[in-house]
Amino acid sequence: MKTTTRPVPAKNRGKRKKGPIVAKALDDWSKWMSRVGRVSDRTVSNHSSYATKWMTDAGVADLPIKKVEERHINDYINDTTKAWKAGYRKTILSAIRSLFYYAVYNGWCDHDPSMLADVNLNVLSHKQKEVKQSGLFGDKEVGKLLAETDGFWRYAIGFSRFAGLRLSDIATLEWDCLSDPNHVVVWTRKGQRRVKVPLTGANAATGAGRLKSMIKKIPSTNSTYVFPDQRITQLDPKRRSLLPTQFSRILSRNIIFGCSFHGLRHTYATEMYNKGIDMPHIASFMGHANAKTTSGTYIHIGWKRARGYFDI
Repeated sequence: MKTTTRPVPAKNRGKRKKGPIVAKALDDWSKWMSRVGRVSDRTVSNHSSYATKWMTDAGVADLPIKKVEERHINDYINDTTKAWKAGYRKTILSAIRSLFYYAVYNGWCDHDPSMLADVNLNVLSHKQKEVKQSGLFGDKEVGKLLAETDGFWRYAIGFSRFAGLRLSDIATLEWDCLSDPNHVVVWTRKGQRRVKVPLTGANAATGAGRLKSMIKKIPSTNSTYVFPDQRITQLDPKRRSLLPTQFSRILSRNIIFGCSFHGLRHTYATEMYNKGIDMPHIASFMGHANAKTTSGTYIHIGWKRARGYFDI
């Protein structure tokens, strides 16, 4: 395993601060994430939750943060009594690393112990290592969902299937995002990237032209927000899970299993790839900084859209 440590910023070199205990540092870090807004409110909530659970279970809440050692982190994320999958363990480690990045930058730690920690795949089972693939939607399934839903969910399905938008970005859409009749333009809540999805040209062949027609039919109940009620739900950390739960129930009623709302986004990316659109453009439309994320996670090779299965 390659081990690295983050250098202490020049402004803090040679300075020794009496660092806070972990509980206080975590609280400051959570407030900082919310204040600067570099990540979505959901990420702030999740990261804070993961780090708090680690702090509590590892018994380091009252320990000065500069005294936290690599073992406090490694022992937790590699606990073999937990059924956690490798991906979940890596997510927890990412949250802990973010906390210590903040601590090192503030001069509370001489080094970053989280950079010496890593998920040990050798102690995990095959099932724990495997990544669950998002189920893709065939044409018949999408058609059925569009026919059986109305209001927000009908439009949400269209925005995700034909423009690749995340549920969180759809729920918080503003009318200004739709002011260009040939594009949907959003600033993503995850990653805060500007995404401009064309509704004409080559993209129209993937169904974007149908979305263009759907947009014209969205009723206006608020002068600023397209879906004001769903926006309130999405922005409430305690209630936002209601939206994917509602969609899961829609899938169950329509006898569609093994899929989630995010699967529509995977279907969009895969269909773009099958239509010959190059990877950098697909990544741009998806709001990915790195095309490897698009190709490695969202493109499902061999998927036949109309028939709804993989060619093997």
